[in-house]
Amino acid sequence: MKGVLWSVVSTIVVVGIALVAFRLLGTSPEPGSAATEAEREDVFRADLRLAEVVAVADEPAGDENLLAAVEGGPREIEPEAGTETGEEGGVKPPLRNEDFVAFLTDTSTPLPERRKAIGDMAQRGGRDAFEALTAAAEARIYLNWAAVRSLGDLEGAGLKNRAAEFLRGKTCDPDMRVACEAIRGCGRLLGEEAVPVVAASIEKNRNRPDGHGDIVAETAVEVLGEIASPEAVPVLTAELQRPEVLEGHLEYGSELVRALSRTGTPEAKKAIAAYAEELEERIPDDRLAGKYYETKIAEARACLNQKESKEVAHD
Repeated sequence: MKGVLWSVVSTIVVVGIALVAFRLLGTSPEPGSAATEAEREDVFRADLRLAEVVAVADEPAGDENLLAAVEGGPREIEPEAGTETGEEGGVKPPLRNEDFVAFLTDTSTPLPERRKAIGDMAQRGGRDAFEALTAAAEARIYLNWAAVRSLGDLEGAGLKNRAAEFLRGKTCDPDMRVACEAIRGCGRLLGEEAVPVVAASIEKNRNRPDGHGDIVAETAVEVLGEIASPEAVPVLTAELQRPEVLEGHLEYGSELVRALSRTGTPEAKKAIAAYAEELEERIPDDRLAGKYYETKIAEARACLNQKESKEVAHD
């Protein structure tokens, strides 16, 4: 009986090795075509996973490592040059620009993990991280907006200046998400120095082909409110007086009122008071619409009664 069992086991091992050799020596993925080394490796790795011969890492490895795993049992597969191994054994995204962009487009990696990798790249800091993030921001990929966001979180005077200069050029990007994140990033990196850039982005995005000019404008107003600089008051006041706002875009008007109130200047309070009076004269006869106008008037006047300072607004 032992002889029969040994014979069966030996046969299974021989067949397994034969299948491995057959894969490595070249089965073509398509009739009449020669399989590349990478294609043969992909097929072989898939077979290993199905057979549960060895736990194969996500990073690519050479055929010799895979053969060694079959012949000698499970062994750790070395990551490619240019990558780093994390504390828990995972492989961090590579620093090389083209590899990083390729990693972000690899849908076999869950989207939350790819987004986290962008944040981790920003935390690394340094020139390599800046270049990797700008490469991702320039690429036509889904996560380019996340790379733009992370550029606004870079630390260090030299990197901050380079990142801010890059983000200035993205405040009117054709992708609305990229434009909004670039505006936010300028605000975080530059503070009061960002006011001219952020203020200008409102008008520059007014007639966007995608029709999302209002969304970008609301983002810019939000950022100006966070900065709370008196220098933003003229731009915010001009926006508040636009006919489109007074005639019905009252939610945007409320954003403008809040941003103005955070500056705490007399000019801002005067603009808010004038806005409330203008709305009062425009209250519609319709009961529901009239109630809505009254709510927005009350919001504006409540802001006038708040004694907000620039310091309080930043808390």
